[in-house]
Amino acid sequence: DTTSFCNLECVWCPTGQHRNSRTSCIMPKDKALKIINKFGKYLKGILLFNWGEPLLNPYITDIIKAVKKYDIYCSLSSNLNIDLNEQSATDILCSGLDYFICSIDGITQKSYETYRRKGNFDKAFNNLKLLIQTKKKLNLKVPVIEWQFLVFKHNEHEREKANAIAKEIGVDKINFAKPWCPQDWVSTIDKYSNYNLQNNKKEYKPIDKYCNWLWNAI
Repeated sequence: DTTSFCNLECVWCPTGQHRNSRTSCIMPKDKALKIINKFGKYLKGILLFNWGEPLLNPYITDIIKAVKKYDIYCSLSSNLNIDLNEQSATDILCSGLDYFICSIDGITQKSYETYRRKGNFDKAFNNLKLLIQTKKKLNLKVPVIEWQFLVFKHNEHEREKANAIAKEIGVDKINFAKPWCPQDWVSTIDKYSNYNLQNNKKEYKPIDKYCNWLWNAI
């Protein structure tokens, strides 16, 4: 986690809802480089994000460049609610980043802000278009730019139009993903549901002191 806090207040995110006990801070550049230099030769891939917004770290492109010195696969995920211009977009795209996930759940401000509280749809979407345009202008093959669209009950009807928009603007991939959320938020489309909607006993209940990283990560 290159940044442990976020500028949005997404409804079911521990960080956004300030339910995370971790101290809010930006990973210093020297600490990041120390970690990368210590483990770089052993790694195949590295995610420079977890529970925070990585683009709030002013050293993020320097950190990515340090990662790529070891030829490590590197990915980033952002809500894109930041001030981007052509130069800052160029810096990110030319850093060596392999995969860039851009999280925008909706195609209107109304549907978008239902989950992405304090988010600005126009800002995020214009930044996505800027990244795509800049990548094309620079004739870059990477990073792969993915538009991630979390499918909820309130925005499931926008999928078809979002898919058309994705093709129009030239994003490399659009990923309609299923989020973890309470039953009353869950999409009515089985493909995007984590629950059996016919079984009313299936409900979202966070379990205190439970960590799935024992099975999912080293």
